[in-house]
Amino acid sequence: MPVWTTTRKSIGEDQRTTIDFRINNILNDVMEINYQAFETEDKPFTRFTPGTAISLSVNHKF
Repeated sequence: MPVWTTTRKSIGEDQRTTIDFRINNILNDVMEINYQAFETEDKPFTRFTPGTAISLSVNHKF
């Protein structure tokens, strides 16, 4: 299961500006989907590595 984290900080005298920092799939986990059939072993159907995504956003309320 992918690990993600989000951090938000409000700044300014009136706290109207926020900075968000987010990291998705921080451990770069492999995603796997298995095929399941009645009374058989699970077999791998799809396997992929989505990679790590990093984002930074700044918002200001007028």
